[in-house]
Amino acid sequence: MQPIVTVGKQFRGIPTLSSDVGVALPIHCRIERRIVWNLLAHLRANGYLPRNVWDGEERIKIEPSSPQVEAKDAMEVIFSVDESVLRVARPGGKRYSIALVCGNGIDIISDWSFTEDEEGNPDAFDKVMDAFDAHAFA
Repeated sequence: MQPIVTVGKQFRGIPTLSSDVGVALPIHCRIERRIVWNLLAHLRANGYLPRNVWDGEERIKIEPSSPQVEAKDAMEVIFSVDESVLRVARPGGKRYSIALVCGNGIDIISDWSFTEDEEGNPDAFDKVMDAFDAHAFA
């Protein structure tokens, strides 16, 4: 199993979403955006790219692009609804689901699925998720 990569925390440079323009966001909303932005960077550093977001009605595909554009596209969908499921995968690999519940503040990451990865490691994705500390962004 590959070692888990950690990335530097980002508190600035988080993109303004289209729904945020001209709106004074409450602190818990800013914290949630910071957590998801950093989660997406953490996942990418470990080889997991956003593939789609289930918004409760349809699965919105995240088109391959630059890391910043992919993350912003995923966040536009995630923060347009109360609950969503982010699907991530390594290129050519299995997909994993992350349940996100907006309004939960620091606990926006509600749950995630994990199964054996392509190399037969039963808990590789779980270890990547466990290594992400949402509290560091509060």
